Amino acid sequence: FQSTKTNAQTTDENDLLVLDGEQEVSGFELGLNGAINDKWSLIANYSYTDTEITESGDPTEEGTDLFNIPEHSANLWSTYQLSQDWQVGGGLQYIGEYDNGTTTELDAVTLINAVASWQAADNLNLQLNVNNLTDEKYLLKPRGSRGVPGTGRSITLTASVEF
Repeated sequence: FQSTKTNAQTTDENDLLVLDGEQEVSGFELGLNGAINDKWSLIANYSYTDTEITESGDPTEEGTDLFNIPEHSANLWSTYQLSQDWQVGGGLQYIGEYDNGTTTELDAVTLINAVASWQAADNLNLQLNVNNLTDEKYLLKPRGSRGVPGTGRSITLTASVEF
């Protein structure tokens, strides 16, 4: 993929925000989705992203990377059908290191997620999801000395009924 954003937000010579910049994003994505056998399935994805500020009202920004975008990211998800009624699964989500546009480079993080589901009746399914199983601490979209923390461990139980 390759994308160019014109009229990107930048600052002018008076340090005012204007829509006069240009940014480029290019890279590729690879994905694999399939069944290893009749009970075991796998989904894997990888993304490489290269970013650059190509025009800016601030000449020191030109040629630098866009912030908060990791160069590498990947996901791996697998499920296994234990029986007609039970399925389990799990996976990894990798967010590569990136910088926040100022002085901080954020470390890469790998999140572990899991699921178990039970087909309780013909029309009733119960599913338990645990995201960020190891309760990794990480930041999303940091700016200077502040940022939005990534979601900690979360547990969700869902009941779905078909009728």
